[in-house]
Amino acid sequence: MPTTYHLAGRGDEAHDALAHALESYHPELHQVELTADVLFAVNAEGPPLKRDGYPVLIKAKKTSLKDRAAGRADVELLIDAERWGELSHEEKLAAIDEALERFKVARDDQGHPKSDDLGRPRLTVRPFDVELGFVLAACRRHKDHVQALQALAKLRATFAELDIPWPTPEGLFA
Repeated sequence: MPTTYHLAGRGDEAHDALAHALESYHPELHQVELTADVLFAVNAEGPPLKRDGYPVLIKAKKTSLKDRAAGRADVELLIDAERWGELSHEEKLAAIDEALERFKVARDDQGHPKSDDLGRPRLTVRPFDVELGFVLAACRRHKDHVQALQALAKLRATFAELDIPWPTPEGLFA
């Protein structure tokens, strides 16, 4: 069975989390009145959303000028419906916040928001701060010489500098 999608309703918890995150954490996106299409993805045979072959909870992308001209929103948020249903309210808000964090408003030389031909905000997408991939067999053989483990050690140091607790086997931030 292929992945299917359905649009989240305006009263859905995803839209509530989106509105809260925009207003509370993303003032520049809120100021330009960013719009978002929120869709739930479902696949009975496995994860409906993947990036580089790995399951993800949310995929976020800016929409094309052509799609916006056809009535679509500024950005699209695809959400794994099954996993979403298992999350707490706080986890849902954090997931939406993280997705929005990737979008930035493009600005001109005077610092004013740029807009596209439709008068909508022009957006840029920033890369993730951290993205790690591990091959455990190589880690076991080469230990401290594996680039991914070196990056993980730097990440742990960054967490300490930012006063973010490091996750433990007993539970996240236990």
